[in-house]
Amino acid sequence: MMSYLEQEQLKSILVDVFGMSIAQPWEMNDAVAEVFNRMLADSQQCTHILDMIPRVPGWIPGKAYLPMQVVSAIYRLIAHDKRKVYWLCSEPMKAKYRSEFEMASLGILR
Repeated sequence: MMSYLEQEQLKSILVDVFGMSIAQPWEMNDAVAEVFNRMLADSQQCTHILDMIPRVPGWIPGKAYLPMQVVSAIYRLIAHDKRKVYWLCSEPMKAKYRSEFEMASLGILR
């Protein structure tokens, strides 16, 4: 069972993510918190995968391009701030999980 403070904090985060008109009417409960945890884990996994993808060169790549990209990918994996999520990951997650949040807030999803 979530405390009142936890419910308010979760609602504040969801309002920041989805907007006031969408998330404000949602009832905060344990099912909503579970959906939020799954959404956050999926977003972080997506960000981790994007960190490993080579970046597009601005020139015709030579012999040094591939080794340089491997080193850059390793650097991104080590240096990436774990609290940040790529926009390319967060936007699809909002669309994917919105209906689950709706159902969880209504008590339909347990």
